[in-house]
Amino acid sequence: MKNCFTTAEAANICLVSMGTVWKCIQNGLLVAHRMPPRGRWKITRKELLKFAKEHGLEHAVKVLEGEQCVN
Repeated sequence: MKNCFTTAEAANICLVSMGTVWKCIQNGLLVAHRMPPRGRWKITRKELLKFAKEHGLEHAVKVLEGEQCVN
């Protein structure tokens, strides 16, 4: 099971656009960390699961808890 996700992977899991994920990061709703050397953003499973539960993203919760696969 993956413990870290890119913004694209997070968007796919949450069934939203990458722009939405980025706005959530910018607004402090979703915690992400910039990873060297290219400065790409990574989101931990724990933070993405917390975000999904807080915002009622049931599909994402099921995927992150291993109950459902990403389409």
